[in-house]
Amino acid sequence: MTNAINNKILTVVLPLKENQEILEKFIEGNRELLTNYPLIVIGFGNLPEARKYGISLVQTSFTLNLDSDVIIPLDFIEEALKEFQDDKVVVISIPYESDIQGHLPFGPSLWRTEILQELYDWEFGKGDCECRYMWEKVKSLGYKIVELDMKAKHLRRIS
Repeated sequence: MTNAINNKILTVVLPLKENQEILEKFIEGNRELLTNYPLIVIGFGNLPEARKYGISLVQTSFTLNLDSDVIIPLDFIEEALKEFQDDKVVVISIPYESDIQGHLPFGPSLWRTEILQELYDWEFGKGDCECRYMWEKVKSLGYKIVELDMKAKHLRRIS
């Protein structure tokens, strides 16, 4: 896939929240992803507000919701896009290498943009954690979530 094609299909939304050491590891670990797709980087303090603002700016068919402390496998995007052949699938997720944040990570998830823009309204203290809250909304509307059989690295949990 060429960059011209990539730029039309997927945008990465990245709220910044980490220290310089973690950000350096994040950039190195995701270098190919960060150079092949448009980025929307939001650096203000409130994570849900930053994420919501970034999501509202996306104009491509798909949005990669990515936290700045996660490294995703190189083939995640390619494999995830295949799953969207099923119209009911609206989000593709991958679990972390360790079970530190549960099994439904929102930080590394690929969405149909129009659905994510419509549904994302999570706030601190609003329901459960962000991932469970969003997953329940998706399921309650009859959409599907696919979890790929690959693992993301959570940089705050590895040495």
